[in-house]
Formats: sequence, structure tokens, C-alpha cells
Amino acid sequence: MAKWKILALIIVIVVVAGCTGQTPESGSQPSSRESGTFGTSPCEKLAPEDLGNKAWCNAIKNVDESFCESISSGGPIDLCYTDVAALKKDVSLCNQLHYCLVFIGANANDPSFCAKVDAQTPAGSGYRENSYQDNCYIEVALLRKDSSICSYLTDYLKQHCLDEISYKTATNLDMCKNLIYEDRTYCYTSVAVATKDISVCDSADSELISKSSCHDVMAAEFGDLSFCNYAQNSPYSDSSYFLNNCKTLVAMKNNDPSICETISDPLIKGRCHFRVYRFSKNLHRDINL
Repeated sequence: MAKWKILALIIVIVVVAGCTGQTPESGSQPSSRESGTFGTSPCEKLAPEDLGNKAWCNAIKNVDESFCESISSGGPIDLCYTDVAALKKDVSLCNQLHYCLVFIGANANDPSFCAKVDAQTPAGSGYRENSYQDNCYIEVALLRKDSSICSYLTDYLKQHCLDEISYKTATNLDMCKNLIYEDRTYCYTSVAVATKDISVCDSADSELISKSSCHDVMAAEFGDLSFCNYAQNSPYSDSSYFLNNCKTLVAMKNNDPSICETISDPLIKGRCHFRVYRFSKNLHRDINL
């Protein structure tokens, strides 16, 4: 079954996983909105060793792809160019990055961008061998909850697109019963959001990631830290990871970097500030879990 959220997950993983590279100094002064807490630029909030993310942050701040050039191999250089391309709405910056065009189309919430995306190259994941252009139309259809956009797709993908919109806008659990594991997780989460009932998350499959993802989406949707209690009370040894991610999502929703200051790990705290900043720039493809 398709994993249409792959681009968003890549971005989350890169921000969390750590990056390297050289970072040019920014010559501009941060605005009050960019400054976060204590009047400091969000790029300066990143840990000193987090050089790749610092360069990425400065590229966003200055809307200048030249900052991306300093990021070393293995760092988020492609994602850096993708963000600047999205901010400029300049598809030429995408070069040969197919998912960059998908990102611009989805982030702009505009299906017309999808016509510019490669319709021949398989995306490498998903239902059968859907192309990058297929993924773009599906992303925009899901963001808009607009089934008419599915009509751009061939028959088998059109039906799958319609099915995804259906279960990702589900309002009762009966709609979730006969779905496979991954789709059922999304369906439970949709019902939890629609009914504003956190207990629905605990009805999900027993795997920790299902329940944790559901709670995270609730926290992100409503900007409420109380939804992070599940992560805080988790018996698992990596509960701090789940809690910090949940706090970051609430901070993003509320555009409130002060929440990041409650995270003790300096590396994760800095990345929280960065993710809040990205979200404030309408680079929204981070939170679709």
C-alpha cells in the first residue's frame, strides 16, 4: 500500500538524525518573528556541531540557495535546495530532484505544479509503480481533501487516491475495520481528530508506533501538550524521543519556540527551534505523520 507521506518523513528524519557541513555566516539581522526566544535567531539556536542544519536554516532565512552549497555529502543539501525552491516557487532550482517538484506542488497546495513533475520515472515506493507526478497529485488531493484531483490519475491510482481520502477523513471507527495495518493506523488517527477523542488512539493496534503517532497527530492538530502525556508516561527506554517530538509538534502548531526550551537535550532543542521556524515559513511538509 502506498506510503504517500515519504517526503515528510524524510524531512523529519534528517532534522532529527543529524547533519554535517560548513555554514556561512548570515549577514542579515533576524526579525522579531524569526528570533524565537531571548531575541536569538533560530539558526543560532542550533547546536554548534549541527552545521548542516545551520546552513539549511540560513538558506531559508535568507531565501538564498548559496547557503546550501556548503553542506557536505550526506547532509540535507537536497532538502535545503527544495525548501528554497518552494519559497521562491522556482522549479529551476529543483534541477533533477523529482521530489523537489512534488514538494513544491504539495506545499503550494496547487495541482498545476504537478504537471511539471516527471510522469515517467517510478518514485520507487508506493502502490505498484506510481510516478513522481502521481505522488504529487495524490499529495495535493490529500491536503485539500479534494477527490476531484484524483481524476488526473490513471484508473487504479484514481481509485486508490479516492480510498485514501476516504479513510484519512474518516469520522467513525466502522470505516477502519477492514483496512490493512498502515491504512488502519491513519484511519484511527483521522477518527480521533474528527471526534477530538484521544481514547480512540488507544484503540489502535498494539504497536507503540501506532499509538504514539496518533497522539502526535492529535498534539499537532490541536496544539495541546496534554496529548503528549502518552509519550511522557511510556515504559519504553526511548520515551524521551517520543516526548521531545511531541513537544516539537505542539511548538510548531502554536508557533511557540518557548516550548522548545523545555527540552533538555541541546541538539534536539535546537532542532525544535528550527522546525518551528520552518513551519512559520509555510514549509508545512514536516508534520504529516
